[in-house]
Amino acid sequence: MLDEVNAVQKNTIVIVQNGGAVLLNRAAQSGALLETWLGGEACGLSLCDVLTGKVIPSGKLAETIPKRLEDTPAYLNFPGDGQKVVYGEDIYVGYRYYDQKQLPVLYPFGYGLSYAEFEYCGFDITVDKQKQRLYFDVAVYNHAHFPAKETVQIYVGLPESTVARPPKTLVAFCKSEIQPECIQHIRFSIPCERLAFFDVKRDQWRIESGQYRFYCGASSRDIKFEKTCEISFKEAEPVVTLDSTVDEILKTQRGSELFQMALEAYRHLTGVQIDTQDNFIKYSVLATPLSKVPMLSEGMITDRMLKRIIRYINHDVKHLNMGWLVLRECQLINIIQNLLKAQFQYHKNQQLPYSADTPIDLLLASPSCRAVLASRLGENGEEILSSKYVKIFAKTHLTLRQIQKITPLNLFKKSELETLNKRIKTIQDEITYD
Repeated sequence: MLDEVNAVQKNTIVIVQNGGAVLLNRAAQSGALLETWLGGEACGLSLCDVLTGKVIPSGKLAETIPKRLEDTPAYLNFPGDGQKVVYGEDIYVGYRYYDQKQLPVLYPFGYGLSYAEFEYCGFDITVDKQKQRLYFDVAVYNHAHFPAKETVQIYVGLPESTVARPPKTLVAFCKSEIQPECIQHIRFSIPCERLAFFDVKRDQWRIESGQYRFYCGASSRDIKFEKTCEISFKEAEPVVTLDSTVDEILKTQRGSELFQMALEAYRHLTGVQIDTQDNFIKYSVLATPLSKVPMLSEGMITDRMLKRIIRYINHDVKHLNMGWLVLRECQLINIIQNLLKAQFQYHKNQQLPYSADTPIDLLLASPSCRAVLASRLGENGEEILSSKYVKIFAKTHLTLRQIQKITPLNLFKKSELETLNKRIKTIQDEITYD
């Protein structure tokens, strides 16, 4: 019937009353289309006002009207299998999806005609870094001989974003009545927070710095002006979790400080300066999830210690207090017992042949035994044994067997102790006990 009416009357007006987007391809062939949605019981009187010109239409579509049902974002996933529905479109819903796919649509998001004709004459952006606000100035000319309202829309995109984002998203709009045959400057502003996106990985809102592209237009597809602005933000520190990588904690103040302290301690103990720009370090070590650190450190950092470090980096606790935690993880009572035993048995242990039960300071004083210990530590073994930390440790008079007992989580295995014990026993040293 609609086709037949349109064939004889080109000025047919189709009024659509609906609760959501419907296919309007046939209706779009009419002279005009008036989308009223669900206007309620007074809708009839309002329609009369619009149709007769008493009220100038100024509405804009809050959703896209597609050409085909198959083009819609949820077409492949909805309604699911009756028990589960997959939201496979992710962030690409509505106009974001159609823009990303570059699909033609019947009526785009933000579209809406008026009895007046508007001309966009200018578009300016001002960034107030102190107030963290964006100010827009859009000049619009009304060609009609009567006042009418137009809704100016501002979209923004970040082509060089570090995460997947739509080509553009609506960040601001302003509806203003423009006098007949006049240019009006429509001025409005938004906080820079409006440029934020939710980072699922970091579990927080983020604003990226970069070259933002602003689009000013009458709809998501009817863009009148494009402008690029360089905007810099001080990014919030990422929230560190067990799934965060070592590289991600370097983007936090406390995480970076702890990492530098660890590198410095490693250099003092081994004499090796780690190059963080080395490809192996960059693409393997720094890309390691924190959850793997206890395993890779062979017990040097335990699960409980790692959780404490994460809480400290996230500012959930004021102080790291790692010393007490390390002592607890290493069995504090066991350490004290072995230290006391070492003091009481020192004179007796001096009289015994060299073995794993010989105090460490005596082994270090023997060139042959020292060489065995240095070889166990690798190519920088002698440098490590000469460090101030080892010299302080030697004053405890602990034996290798006692050291193995208090070393946490297989850092010094029993099998390795027995290997050292056999090698030391075979040494015929010429040192005479005092």
